[in-house]
Amino acid sequence: MLRGTGGSAYFLKQQDITVGSESVYVEIRNPVTGRLVGRRLLRFGHDYTIDYLQGMVLLDEPLASNADDGTLVREGALGGNDQYLVVAYEFTPATGDVDGYVYGGRAQQWIGEHVRLGVTG
Repeated sequence: MLRGTGGSAYFLKQQDITVGSESVYVEIRNPVTGRLVGRRLLRFGHDYTIDYLQGMVLLDEPLASNADDGTLVREGALGGNDQYLVVAYEFTPATGDVDGYVYGGRAQQWIGEHVRLGVTG
């Protein structure tokens, strides 16, 4: 979740995004409770473009930090609800970024004609 900043360029945590795997939303949340008030799906090519190699989302219109909550009385200077850019995506991890590796092996030896011993690890 990336907080709206009034800008239109947002850098994702990962790079080398799988082409077409992203889902991009604008979420409006209550600033006190964090409760989801509204959600809008953005359309590729209409609302945003993405640089898949760098992991950068470029919105066609800037995303303000707050949205009008429809009340007549404001709380604080900004008032309204918080806006966030939410992007779900798949990416290709770098070799060093993989959380863990699995190694295995097996050894076996025949003892006589009818007995075989083996070890797997």
